[in-house]
This record gives sequence, C-alpha cells and structure tokens, in this order.
Amino acid sequence: MCTAGGGGGRGRGSAATIWASAGVAFVALAAVAAGGYVAYRARIRAAMAAEVRSILSQYMELPSDAGSGGGGAGANGNGNGNGFGRGTIDDTGF
Repeated sequence: MCTAGGGGGRGRGSAATIWASAGVAFVALAAVAAGGYVAYRARIRAAMAAEVRSILSQYMELPSDAGSGGGGAGANGNGNGNGFGRGTIDDTGF
C-alpha cells in the first residue's frame, strides 16, 4: 500500500533541501559581491586621491612633500617655493 506524499526519497523534504541550499548559495554570492564592491570602491578612492594629489602638487606645494621645511622650502631651502623667500637666522647669518 502506498501512503500519500511518502516514499521514494523524492518528497517534500528534498525540495526544501534544494531551496535551502540555493538560498545559502545566493547569500554567499551576495556576500562575495558586496566584498568585491567594497574593495573596488577602496581601490578607486585611493587611486583618485593619488591622482588629485599629483595634479595639485603641480600647482602648489603640499604639506606631505619630502624636504618641505615647515613653511615650504623653495629651491634654495628657504622661502615660499620660488627660491627667493625669506631666509631664517641660520640661512642668513643674522
């Protein structure tokens, strides 16, 4: 005798297992995609900041430039970047 809904291992339990595994796979895929998006945004943001800093450094002296002596060292190490700035006591001997 056959009972309703049972037997064969192909009943309601296996369909629920398939849907559950598909749900888990979808959540894992969404998590990987979200992680990739966050990494992409961080990389693009860093590249854009470097590009802006590069462009700005052509027009003005930035505080993180190597060799800047506090007030902005020029070609001769003193002044405002044009090489003709005011010297300090150590530079002029006064």
